[in-house]
Amino acid sequence: MSAKHISFFLQLRDQLKLYHWQTRVYARHVATDQMLEKLEKGMDSFVEIFIGKYGRPRLTGANADLHLQNLTEAGAVRVVKAAIKYMQGPLTQSLTAHDTDLINLRDEILGALDQLLYLYGLH
Repeated sequence: MSAKHISFFLQLRDQLKLYHWQTRVYARHVATDQMLEKLEKGMDSFVEIFIGKYGRPRLTGANADLHLQNLTEAGAVRVVKAAIKYMQGPLTQSLTAHDTDLINLRDEILGALDQLLYLYGLH
């Protein structure tokens, strides 16, 4: 796994956690908390399996820096949509047909992100 993927997962988790603490909408607070539980498990398994298969990447340069921002409700949706796009693009492109275990974990995380978008849309 490239260090970029690890940085992506850490950035997503921490950004959603900050939003979870800052939102004033209780339903979004709860939905984000549930997503973070799923993300933590999926992310941990994904990274551990990848390291087991391909070795440990080093976080250096831009990959070693995380930048968090205060999010509006619309900003949180943009972050989730950007994460989905990254997982369907660069992350998927780095996997091979033999990485079915990683593809399955990616799909579970994508499902949780899609569900989060649905829950964010409820009033």
